Amino acid sequence: MDPSAVLGAVSAMKVKNEESEMIMQQMSDHRYDKLTVPDDMAANCIYLNIPNKGHVLLHPTPEEYPESAKVYEKLKDHLLIPVSNSEMEKVDGLLTCSSIFINKKADC
Repeated sequence: MDPSAVLGAVSAMKVKNEESEMIMQQMSDHRYDKLTVPDDMAANCIYLNIPNKGHVLLHPTPEEYPESAKVYEKLKDHLLIPVSNSEMEKVDGLLTCSSIFINKKADC
C-alpha cells in the first residue's frame, strides 16, 4: 500500500473551510478529489489504493446513511465495501478510529 494513498481518505471528508482545502492541495503531491455527502458522519471513510485491486473505498452502510450511500455508488471506478459502524458511533467512534494502516511493500 502506498502511504500517500492513505492520505486519499481525506478526499472523502466534507471540507467546510476552503482555505484548509487549498493548503492541503498545496502541501501534497497527491491530487485530491472532493466528494461531498449529505451526512457529515458518512464522510468518514477509508480510501485504499491496493495493487491488483485498484481504488477501494470502505464506507458506512446504506442502512446507516442511505442518501450518502447513493453518492458513494456513483464511484464506478472504485471497489466499494460498506462497513457497519453503528455500534462505534454510539461512543463517538468513527470508521477511521478503529483502523490500523500497515505499509507493506507489494513484492512481499
